[in-house]
Amino acid sequence: MNEAKRVGDELRAQGDLADNQEIRRTSDESNQHQWANQQRLSETANYNTTEINKAKAAKHQLTA
Repeated sequence: MNEAKRVGDELRAQGDLADNQEIRRTSDESNQHQWANQQRLSETANYNTTEINKAKAAKHQLTA
């Protein structure tokens, strides 16, 4: 009975380790996607700001 308990505990520990590794892997993958999304958001916002400033400058030139 002690041997069966030891084997069961060992198998459970191996399963827990595998679970933790998969959680870490998927968490890292999720972080990569979030960082990429944030970068695209910043790039789009910067582009839009630049284009708005160009349009305002062009409008100012036309009214001047």
